[in-house]
Amino acid sequence: MKFLIGILATGLSFLAPADSARIDRIQARQSNSTSINIHDAVAHPNATGTWPINGIDVTEPLLNPPADDYGPGNGWSINIAVATNISADGISTSVSNPAVITLEGPENAFQGLNSTTNYTENYDICSFAWFENVWTVKELEKLQDDVNGTCNGVISEECIKETKEALVRQPCSTFRSFEKPKSCPQALSSPSSFRRNVTFDLPTGTSTNESSSSHLFGIWGPYSNRSEAGLRDAYDTALTNVYPVLLAYNYEDGGTRTNYSVFRCIRANNIVDGSREPDSYGSNRRSSAGRVHSSKASAMISMLLPFSLTILL
Repeated sequence: MKFLIGILATGLSFLAPADSARIDRIQARQSNSTSINIHDAVAHPNATGTWPINGIDVTEPLLNPPADDYGPGNGWSINIAVATNISADGISTSVSNPAVITLEGPENAFQGLNSTTNYTENYDICSFAWFENVWTVKELEKLQDDVNGTCNGVISEECIKETKEALVRQPCSTFRSFEKPKSCPQALSSPSSFRRNVTFDLPTGTSTNESSSSHLFGIWGPYSNRSEAGLRDAYDTALTNVYPVLLAYNYEDGGTRTNYSVFRCIRANNIVDGSREPDSYGSNRRSSAGRVHSSKASAMISMLLPFSLTILL
């Protein structure tokens, strides 16, 4: 059976075909692929991140929701992979630097597969992500020191609490909008929304397939021109971007009604061998005063193409 999960994401409204990218050159992480989708594009990433959480076995009832503790989790994690310098076609004047965020479960994640009750039908699970990346340089400095996904005070506990209260009990199918709580930074604004379904592959009478991995979100941006300075600056931006992600589990079986949520700041904090450490946070960042920050690495380049984030639909 397929377990459908409603997925909601917030991001910018610049859309591009999800399956029309081609590897050009990925900073010493080359691939010989010629026609790829976004998952293929990040198959040879420049950076990755694994952020442990307490995940939920959706084949069993949610009777005692766990705490959203920061730390080792229970085998589940929210993962990110970032690649750079991906060309949409042979003559394109711009390249993209895609990122994919997934929910990953441990082996034997689903213990109730042989149950006579299909508990998965009682779950409504939404995932929200904020892709604007309008952080200030000061905020990014704090976020790069975050080792548990807590957001390191850049997003306050009050903001996280109020965001959960606003979103957790909203059924995916009826979600309309999100008004940023006053306690939250600009990065948690919601300029536009996209909803999609993803599936866990669970065994059926005719299939033994089982996967505890679910695609949450994919974005092709940021984009840059093909100049060496432009590519370098976009690389730095892509590898220092930070994405707040909220998972909201709602369970109701007629007698029991519970919910559980996870909020993490997700970034690619592990640079893959053969890839370089970023020199800066990229030129398109704001100072604390709101002005665009210019780093040494970007001082010699002109304005890049607008950084745009594309949701994989």
